[in-house]
Amino acid sequence: MKKIWILFCSVLFLCGCSVQKKEMTVTDGCVVTVFDRGKADAILIQNEDTVLMIDTGLDENVNALIRQLKEKGVTRIDAIYLSHYDKDHVGGADQILSAFTVNHVYGTYMTKESDDITELLEALENKNMELEVIAEDTVHSYGDISLDIDAADGGYENNASNNSSLIISAAYGENTILFAGDAQNERIKEYLANHDATADILKVPYHGHYQKQLDNLLEAVEPEVTLITNSDEEPEEEDLGKALDVLHEYADQVYETKNGNIVITMTLENYEVSQ
Repeated sequence: MKKIWILFCSVLFLCGCSVQKKEMTVTDGCVVTVFDRGKADAILIQNEDTVLMIDTGLDENVNALIRQLKEKGVTRIDAIYLSHYDKDHVGGADQILSAFTVNHVYGTYMTKESDDITELLEALENKNMELEVIAEDTVHSYGDISLDIDAADGGYENNASNNSSLIISAAYGENTILFAGDAQNERIKEYLANHDATADILKVPYHGHYQKQLDNLLEAVEPEVTLITNSDEEPEEEDLGKALDVLHEYADQVYETKNGNIVITMTLENYEVSQ
């Protein structure tokens, strides 16, 4: 198993000293930030040459997100990937398009109508851009960063919006992170039937809500680390507790964004996780 460094800065009361480690910068490799934006997905992938986002969080939190992006030196974004169109994934997209130069916006097929979607489409039109729908499996490469994108088949009996989620396997050197959007049971089963899902890190689908297919997903992925984009309010304690029991069976480390931003810093050989 690849060595994982868990970075922390805390006071060690027993020995009376503090431990500090230098944070890796984007010039050292690739940095992935999973933002604490409530029960919502907003994820930044950046290295010296490339800036990518997966989802854009809620509309009501977008000003804070934009501020954090600027603090991380973001001035332009090569591509935004919208896993699906629920408000907690697409809500901030229009304001991010206004705040930054964005080259591409990719998404799954459209499953619904909403004010957030209308605002997104208007923002794209104002930039003379179009939403680029990913309708079949594809690979997007950005230098050393590679995204293997699985398109949803459609025709789901339940939870069509969540199950339409793009599932993205992001690789940098020997490191792989699987971003599962809000995929629910039908979509997870579909994905596992057609993919080697193995990854070092799993962004748990659907904010840590327990699902029957969660065991199968974890068994296939065999993650060392799992990430949950949740809030203090959602999922509810009992629901989250069932999911956490499963996650701890398979993963060495489980992180929740309700406890703060999660940062993954990668070289081509290894990665570190901090919160």
